[in-house]
Parts: sequence; C-alpha cells; structure tokens
Amino acid sequence: MNAEQKTYVDPANLRFAKTMEVLTLIGLAIFVLIGILYFSGIHDLDSLKTVTQNWNKPSAEFWSVTTGANIGGVGWFMSHWSFSDALCMLCVGFLALVPFFSIALTLPKALRRYKVVFAILTIEFAIIVIWSLMVGAGGVG
Repeated sequence: MNAEQKTYVDPANLRFAKTMEVLTLIGLAIFVLIGILYFSGIHDLDSLKTVTQNWNKPSAEFWSVTTGANIGGVGWFMSHWSFSDALCMLCVGFLALVPFFSIALTLPKALRRYKVVFAILTIEFAIIVIWSLMVGAGGVG
C-alpha cells in the first residue's frame, strides 16, 4: 500500500466510535468523582468497612445486610440518588446505555441500507431496557 493512499472510513462508523468514546469517558469521569466522594466518606450510605466485609455476597443479600433494604430493582437507587453508593449504580446504568445512545446518534449519518440495521438495533435495545424494567428489574423494592 502506498503511503499516500488513505483508508476510507464511513462517517457513520466515525460518529459511532466518537460517541462511544466521549460518553464512556464522561461515564468514567463521573465514576472517578463519585469514587472520590465515596472513599472520602462524603454522604455514603454504607461504611467502607461494612462493604468490604460483605462484598462476596450476592447483590440482594449485600444490600440487605449493608443497608437493610430489600432491593428489587432500580427504583430504590432512584429514591436514594443523593448517596454516593446509589450514584455509582446509576452510573453503571448510564454506561450500559452508551451503546444505545451511540447507535441512536449514528442513525442519521448511516447509509440507507445500514439505517435499517441501526433502527432494528435501537428498537431491540429499547425493548430490552423497557422489558427488564417491566418484569421486575425496575421494581421499587
């Protein structure tokens, strides 16, 4: 390959990659900030000692032992969003949605034949999120 030849990259691929990169970096930066708050003991729900003594337990048992809460989904975290512990869980949710946002933002730039694939992926992702919230993952607990 000649040094002057350039590789063509579809603008939709560039947008997808850039969106994934930017949103992931934002999510990780938020995680670092929340981690600093947590390890500083600023408005945490669980003490670090209690957490380390119980982090080998399944999540439902962990939250029951450390906070006394019966966690049935995201509802509990949403009602405790001011605590650094719960903010970490919301940040995990944000990072899980990064591919969805990336696909949705890539849709307008995609070629017509790829728009169908991106649209199907976006719809599937939305259905999975909505379905999981409806069948118990999003219970108030």
